[in-house]
Amino acid sequence: MARTGSATVIGAATNTPAPLTISRGSSYTVLAGEPFTISGVITPHFAVSITIQYQRPGSTVWQTFRTVTTNASTGAYSFTTSTSITGIWSFRAVFAGNGTYLGSQSLVVTKSVL
Repeated sequence: MARTGSATVIGAATNTPAPLTISRGSSYTVLAGEPFTISGVITPHFAVSITIQYQRPGSTVWQTFRTVTTNASTGAYSFTTSTSITGIWSFRAVFAGNGTYLGSQSLVVTKSVL
């Protein structure tokens, strides 16, 4: 079963919220070097840049991993990656907001790399 996190809305209350989700895929664990997929959706559905952030195993510092663009029709984003560094990795998605929608941040999902 995939773990999915829903959004926390960030910003002024005068704009419309744009909830954001993130999912680590069907498996909590992956072997070092094996690919895994991170995906999610922004609602309402529109094309926008989403920043994917991560915490390395043993770290409390969030770092930017990459920026992805959501699909205009579905609001979905997805990417596949891998790492050779073992441990528990944390991921979250962040939408900075724009003139219409408030910024939002997904809940955190974790992936165990063995």
